[in-house]
Amino acid sequence: MSAALNPARHTTRGRAAQRGMTMVELMVALLLGLVTTYFIAQVFAVAEGHKRTATFGTDAQINGAVGLNTLRRHALNAGYGITSVVETLGCPIYGQFGTAGSTTPAPAMVVAPLLITTSGVAAEPSDSVSILTSTKSTFAAPVRIKATHKAPDVTEPAAFKVIGSVGVKEDDVILAMPMAWDNNNQCHLFTVKSDTSSPDTTLSASTIPHVPAGSASSWNSAPNSAWPANKFVEGDVIVNFGKIRRMVFGVSGDTFQVVTWTQDGIGNAELLNSGVVLLKALYGRDTDGDGRVDTYDTTTPATNADWRRVLSVRMVMVARSGQREREIVTTAEPSWDVGGDVNVSYVKVPGGAATACAAGGGACKLPLPLSHLSDWQYYRYKVFDTAVPVRNLLWNLN
Repeated sequence: MSAALNPARHTTRGRAAQRGMTMVELMVALLLGLVTTYFIAQVFAVAEGHKRTATFGTDAQINGAVGLNTLRRHALNAGYGITSVVETLGCPIYGQFGTAGSTTPAPAMVVAPLLITTSGVAAEPSDSVSILTSTKSTFAAPVRIKATHKAPDVTEPAAFKVIGSVGVKEDDVILAMPMAWDNNNQCHLFTVKSDTSSPDTTLSASTIPHVPAGSASSWNSAPNSAWPANKFVEGDVIVNFGKIRRMVFGVSGDTFQVVTWTQDGIGNAELLNSGVVLLKALYGRDTDGDGRVDTYDTTTPATNADWRRVLSVRMVMVARSGQREREIVTTAEPSWDVGGDVNVSYVKVPGGAATACAAGGGACKLPLPLSHLSDWQYYRYKVFDTAVPVRNLLWNLN
């Protein structure tokens, strides 16, 4: 009988052809698939980790560069309109804003382009930089007083007699500055207000009237007890703020921010750049009178002569990547290289020991504190620094 006519043999061959995979073969295939998937997932995880590190590193680069450029731009304008008379540098500023019985004093400040302030707390090592400017969009030329002005009363009008009032408009904020200033003869803020009922209180080329004490929601004339002991006399100076503005730049947590103060009060903090964890600043001083910076330090100038020596400010900003790495990637705190050509006195944290570098002693690298940040070693950092001339002061120095 032929094979084609044998039904038993035909059935056996058909069953063998349809048998498929065994359980062992299936398990081996599954194992190979799982192993392949595992390695592919690992490759993707590593690649994604590198991608996040690069992306967040770019964010830190942008935030630090933009933040420092913002601070630099405002520092270049520091002192506009108020430092043209260098004899008044350092003068304490007195001001009271509001109606009688509800006045608000001006914050503690002096006639100076900028001020570096430390927190005073080791756990908050960042400095803040306060910048004082006029907002007058045209010009803010100083005006000379030509006659004695005592505290206004029934016989003394609330007005300054001046040699020209060009640029002064009603509602401008002015600062009257005694040339022979001290703690008993401070600089005073006033709001210009013209009362045309009398020539003595009408704004003109020779008269700048101001708001009497407690008479309006403006910068008022001081009471007799706070009026300069020597009065405002011939030769004293008035500068025009337009609208006074004081900006305080600093770091809160991991955010670079600014708080702006105007005559309307202290505004809310404006968040500028995230990822910025440290700001440090130094005054650049000319101690020998040759017109060049030879010392960097954080000592606040105490006298007019000290303020005249401040030619620049040196600032550093540290930005942190937003990616927390699994392992330690920063084993040591970064440093700030300020060169080796000048003397440097620097305090890493408030209350800590000073780091001193002598001119000509080689590169001066100042330690930047980061250990106040939690898990600081698991992040990557970028350091940005700049030196900014206080140009509105330099242009008026002899």
